[in-house]
Amino acid sequence: MMGDNTSSDVENMRAGHERDRQVLQCLFDSCDDGGKEALRGRGWGPRPVEEWVGVRTEQRRVIGLELSDMDLNCEIPPSVGLLNMLEQLVIERCGLRGTVKDGIGMLSRLRTLSLELNQLSGSIPSSLGKLTELRKLALFRNNLDGKIPAALGNLGALSRLDLSHNQLEGEIPVELGELHSLKYLHLNANKLEGELPTALSKLSNLRRFTVDHNRLGGKLPDAWLKNNVFTKLEAIDVSDNRINSAAININKWQDLITRTDMFRTRGSRVSAG
Repeated sequence: MMGDNTSSDVENMRAGHERDRQVLQCLFDSCDDGGKEALRGRGWGPRPVEEWVGVRTEQRRVIGLELSDMDLNCEIPPSVGLLNMLEQLVIERCGLRGTVKDGIGMLSRLRTLSLELNQLSGSIPSSLGKLTELRKLALFRNNLDGKIPAALGNLGALSRLDLSHNQLEGEIPVELGELHSLKYLHLNANKLEGELPTALSKLSNLRRFTVDHNRLGGKLPDAWLKNNVFTKLEAIDVSDNRINSAAININKWQDLITRTDMFRTRGSRVSAG
């Protein structure tokens, strides 16, 4: 019986290895000629996947894909969800095009998703809210549009969320206030509207918060003034919005200002110390 289990484990590993290779092959096939040549120069091709530069494996399964500063001009394959052992998906400054595939939400072990500085378009899929192990989500400097999915509020382990420099619209979801592990929240340089959610005052571990260069209105929430709020905050930038700067009473906000390295509103910058 034990021998049968061992044989089954070996077969499952072999099948998983072959699926991983097929997904990576789809990524390779989507590249233009220059991108294919660049990957061939890093060992991609007939050699074992374990020897491909940018690919990390463990027991023959792919657990990491890390590519950066390459003119690949490629797309993430729809089959990406089959990389079920993947912990890191990092493709930065590679001319990545197409959309953020819904299948990424199937990667239950994923801890890092970084697709920054590419040419991705379309909306952010709500399926990313299933990635409960995720620590870092970085999609900044792409051409993403649509709304920020409320489902991202399910990412309880998330430490860094950077969606800046896109074309995102709508309001900031109140659900982001449930990201209690969050330290860095960057939503600047989008087309976000509405008011800053009071719920963000629950982000007790937040260190840096930037929402500048949007279309946000209203005023800063009074709930942010409580003594136990933002005790670890180092910088906040809400400038270049439609927030009523005249309604910001510097005396009322003095405690928060003195606790941060930078507190910036429209047309003014107040530094601690």
